[in-house]
Amino acid sequence: MSFSIDEQWYMRLAELASVQDYEYFVGNDLFRQRQKRDFLADKIRNPRLDYPQIDAVKIKTKMAGLEKLKVEIGTKENNRLVRQAYTDKIEEKTNELMLVLCSREISRSKDETNIKKHSRHFQRLTESLYGKPMPGIFNYALKNLRTKIVRNINHHNFIIGQASEELLSRLPMPDEKFTKKFGFWKNKRNLSRVKKMLMEEISLLLELRDEDKNFAPAEIKEFFENKIKQLGFNEWAVKIDANYRTISVDQKNKSIYVPKDREIDAASLEKLVLHEIGVHVLRRENGERSKLKLLGLGLDHYEIGEEGLASLVEGFFEDKINFGFFNLLSYVAIGMVYGVDGQRRDFRDLYEILIKLYLYMGLAANPDKSIEDIKQKAVNNAYNRCVRIFRGTSCQVSGVCFTRDMIYLKGKICMWDVINNNPQELKRVYCGKYNPCNDRHIQLLDDLGIQ
Repeated sequence: MSFSIDEQWYMRLAELASVQDYEYFVGNDLFRQRQKRDFLADKIRNPRLDYPQIDAVKIKTKMAGLEKLKVEIGTKENNRLVRQAYTDKIEEKTNELMLVLCSREISRSKDETNIKKHSRHFQRLTESLYGKPMPGIFNYALKNLRTKIVRNINHHNFIIGQASEELLSRLPMPDEKFTKKFGFWKNKRNLSRVKKMLMEEISLLLELRDEDKNFAPAEIKEFFENKIKQLGFNEWAVKIDANYRTISVDQKNKSIYVPKDREIDAASLEKLVLHEIGVHVLRRENGERSKLKLLGLGLDHYEIGEEGLASLVEGFFEDKINFGFFNLLSYVAIGMVYGVDGQRRDFRDLYEILIKLYLYMGLAANPDKSIEDIKQKAVNNAYNRCVRIFRGTSCQVSGVCFTRDMIYLKGKICMWDVINNNPQELKRVYCGKYNPCNDRHIQLLDDLGIQ
């Protein structure tokens, strides 16, 4: 392994900054179940979310450690590029920890004025980290979402047609003043070259596409382990864990967690392997082995490019080169909370729209299934999606939510921009965790000679 120019700083930063803000937003199961039950029974307008994993002393200790590291790097690091890259990253991670502390204050406060005060602070912090919904993208996403739904308004199944009509009546109309379009490729030859380049890099992860079977948790674990071994990433472990609902990558502990009751078909498993190992794990390992080790942890605000790349790879695998339904939904949902259409919304307001959406989706996908089963699933999906969007907040203040989920649509738009205007950048896109749409990141890699 070649010597990295930031060797003396990397492990210290990784120890302080590997955990991401949303990982602190897990709650107590019994408390949250009671809140859900009361919410669905209309006993409360909005649930309260608890955040028992937020330890103020530990968070403040991390923040002090980050500040000390920033000062030390500022005085002892002679390489201007390393100094700036670490300063930017430390400031980002400090903002994340401030956001986590803000969530703790929100959850513990009983005073409405105090809750609103901390909620405004939370909003400023989440916007500094992930941005806020922009009218152009919001209206574009909303228009595309409505177009997908409108196709079923005259469905031969009356119930599906009625569900689509009811959903459309609850969704806002797009503002035609915002006519910006976010297209795809400009020419298919360019797209074909990009697909070949990106998929060849991770082709050894593919082997199941023609298999017709479901994989149990133990089989999923074995498949992930084999792929990690093929890539030579021996420090990584795959674990079956009852505390996880989805297959997740833990960057800090170099672990992949598989839910104990998860089953998955071959195509979905292969897509997950491409996403989790072919992008998240591969970029982590390549970054740590590069000239700038910080690329393993990630440059500041790298996630838009990371999730955009993962989404692009999935699209190439499925031969579905478009903006997915859930990418559009996440952006539109956050935009509706913010009131981009003129009406700010709280948890209950958003839930009343999403319940219609998930009911429509369930009916359209499973027309022969029991309506009661579809309704119950729609209730759970709508509630869980709202919890995800409002995590970190009190759920009580209209217009305030956690904006991180916008990065998926923004990431896709970003990657299409790279394909169309700077495709040569994709030659090094697996070198580590950076954003190929960020001019600062590109200049840094160029100046360091990282290809």
